Amino acid sequence: MKNISMRTRGFDILFTTIILMVILGLSSCPPPFTEDMYAFVKDTAGFTATPGNHKATLDWVVDPFAESYSIYYTTNGMQPSENYGYKIRNVEPPYVLTGLENGCMHVFQSRAHYSNAEDSVSDYVKAISLSDTMLTPKATSGYEQIKVEWDSIPGITAYEVYRSLNEKGNYTNITGWLYSSSFIDTQVINGQKYFYKVKPGMEDGILSSASSGETYKFPERDQRKWEIGSCYVPVAAREVYIKGSYAYVAAASSGLRIIDIDISNPSSPFEIGYYDTPGSASGVVISGSYAYVADGSVGGLCIIDLWPFD
Repeated sequence: MKNISMRTRGFDILFTTIILMVILGLSSCPPPFTEDMYAFVKDTAGFTATPGNHKATLDWVVDPFAESYSIYYTTNGMQPSENYGYKIRNVEPPYVLTGLENGCMHVFQSRAHYSNAEDSVSDYVKAISLSDTMLTPKATSGYEQIKVEWDSIPGITAYEVYRSLNEKGNYTNITGWLYSSSFIDTQVINGQKYFYKVKPGMEDGILSSASSGETYKFPERDQRKWEIGSCYVPVAAREVYIKGSYAYVAAASSGLRIIDIDISNPSSPFEIGYYDTPGSASGVVISGSYAYVADGSVGGLCIIDLWPFD
């Protein structure tokens, strides 16, 4: 005898038994719905909620023994019940629930009704309806970094940032869950353009539309380190000549000043010697072991032996 199989419901043995009983004249009708069968159906309801723009699509596995289904839900993140939240009677999957407020945490539960058994309820599932522009981030370009910001949403506590090198390409999660509404991406290449999307930190969250940012090849003016060190000279420096680890400064009436500018510590140059010329030093050139200083009308050209600094 050939068995009638319903493997998706796990009732192979039950239906085979029923057919044998009918053939043998032991029964003219199937047995009543049992608690064991109820438990099996309850565990395999497969209830899901897929969010959309002002809507959620609710789906589940239909139980052939159920007479009808109801949907219970809330719009504030609380769990719905018989006495709390909203109810929709006599629904069939997939059921599209429209008119939802974007950005709110909705909690859903399906309930199967039977004529000779208790109701079967699904697990609670959550969904936040969103438009694809609601979490669209703002990407601010910078030197060696891009700042990504977006508007926070009351129903969402965690977010994820996705990045791609192409607006229509594959986006990769680069943050995991973030509990803020901004992120600074420093894992970037200067001059490269990046595209960013944001989604709620939850399963089946909707990815936003993309925005882009490009790192600068050079720092912005207010980010540049124009001065990393300094060394005082008594009078205004007129000209400087660099040779090796020394700077030779023509410093007007203070003559020629010799500054150590050791590259291992460029932020702390210091004066190691000077030569007080008779006039006003306005220029200097170094050749070999000598400094040639333009010293105004009084000193003329002064030639200074640089030992031991040459």
